[in-house]
Amino acid sequence: MKSETMKHQMAQRGFTLIEIMVVMVILGLLVAIVAPNIMGRSDQARVTVAETQMSNMLTRWTSTALITAITRQPSRALRHWCPSPVAAPSRGTGIRKGT
Repeated sequence: MKSETMKHQMAQRGFTLIEIMVVMVILGLLVAIVAPNIMGRSDQARVTVAETQMSNMLTRWTSTALITAITRQPSRALRHWCPSPVAAPSRGTGIRKGT
């Protein structure tokens, strides 16, 4: 009886060819579904990096231009970069002249 159980256990140790092929098909399908999503992400990442770099360059250029303008002609630069607020309409002081 012992020898029959040993033979049965030895026969059940490995996988059949069909089982291995089924696993390979499943893995192939997963790769076919996931791979295009992963491949497209690198292009989007490059676009995002380029946009960020362009934004940083614009910020740096603007701040450099502002600092240069302020150091060369402070009053003119401030009028250009920080326009004065619109004056509020004048209201009477409540004092009448000539009466």
